[in-house]
Amino acid sequence: MTRHSLAVDGLRRDEILAEAAAKRTPIMLSCQSSGQWLSLKSRFLSCDGSSRRLVAEYPAAVEGERAPDIEQGQCVGISFRRGHKKCIFSSVVAAKERFQVDQRNQVGALVIRWPDELCQMQRRAYFRVEPPAEQTVAVYLWPGGAQVRQRVGSSGWPLHVGQLMDLSAGGFRIAVAGGQDPQFSVGQTVGMEFVPEPNRPPIVADAHFRHRQPIDEERVSLGFQFVGLEQSRRGQELLARLGRIAAAWRKGQLVPNRSGR
Repeated sequence: MTRHSLAVDGLRRDEILAEAAAKRTPIMLSCQSSGQWLSLKSRFLSCDGSSRRLVAEYPAAVEGERAPDIEQGQCVGISFRRGHKKCIFSSVVAAKERFQVDQRNQVGALVIRWPDELCQMQRRAYFRVEPPAEQTVAVYLWPGGAQVRQRVGSSGWPLHVGQLMDLSAGGFRIAVAGGQDPQFSVGQTVGMEFVPEPNRPPIVADAHFRHRQPIDEERVSLGFQFVGLEQSRRGQELLARLGRIAAAWRKGQLVPNRSGR
């Protein structure tokens, strides 16, 4: 990890989780369902450090959709804000139960195993920053997510390209010609690849399409949110790398690959 992402020691981890649970801090929970990434709003309800368990409210259904299907044994990624930092960890759902919120109300809940590791990231890593103005960074996109990268280019698996407009650890925005808009639907999972640093491996990740806005008469901007990065060590390392890139661009210290690949 870097100074933009710091794994805290066990005692500090336990203190942070106990504090967040006591405050019933809102959280974002990421998981996969039917091969698609879900980003779901929830909150901590309680914790028990001695039994090594956290309790979070079962995420409610998004308007117009059925409630997400989260099963015992499923891996989840969790993030929450704490002051000027964002805390992230991955764990496993140990059980589903009913939780007594107060004297009158019960809610569905997920029992989550106490994580082995918790990382803190500077929240400024999630502030969007533009690449150096004299550089062009190409972003390659395809439907279906990073896992189908090898199929891209074959029949039924198109590859789309746009120019990076801004980037953060949370997401990115690209510009495309109006006639080359891939017409992704809001919430659709896509795979993305780009090379923001020279002489370094490309970044390949999953993202959700979030919005489309006109730039001028000929171009539109497409906004995307990274998903699933909290759920694995590799993803957390990628989050740290994105935070470092954004910080370096902000300081003008990093020059991306001119070719974009």
